[in-house]
Amino acid sequence: MSQYKTKHINDFTKKELQELGSKGQLIDVRQPEEFELGHIKNALLHSVENIETFKQSKNKTYYIYCKSGNRSRKASQFLAQRGYDVVNLDGGYTAYEQQHHNDNLSKVKEDREIKDNRKMFNYSNL
Repeated sequence: MSQYKTKHINDFTKKELQELGSKGQLIDVRQPEEFELGHIKNALLHSVENIETFKQSKNKTYYIYCKSGNRSRKASQFLAQRGYDVVNLDGGYTAYEQQHHNDNLSKVKEDREIKDNRKMFNYSNL
């Protein structure tokens, strides 16, 4: 039985995930309606239910993700058994979204602090 690698999705920065196309291909194995609600940039959709129809080059690495890691684990095992170089991205889109959401919250907090500091500084005394 062929093995596949597992890495946590948060082991990659957002930029690194989006640029995986130069090293391989991101594959989202969720349902089309989940994909439409949000996905990692440059990911291709290939639902786990149709994974047996996956016919891509075996000369690249495929980074597989789903919502949390369960479906991607099944898809990764299936593809690895067929000779594909596969990395299962554990944590899935949920972990990716949480990390990205926290990045946005930090930026919003920073912007709010800048605005608050400007309010405290009285420009009329200049």
